Amino acid sequence: MCKVHQTYLSGVETGKRNPSLLVLERIANALNVDAEELFRRRRR
Repeated sequence: MCKVHQTYLSGVETGKRNPSLLVLERIANALNVDAEELFRRRRR
């Protein structure tokens, strides 16, 4: 659980909301990754 309301999280996923650093940290913790992983581009 990342302590972020699912409606807010949906807005982040669809690009309708801009998350704060705190929210990004919460999401990263819920995914068991470092916050910097959320910004890495995947190689094709």
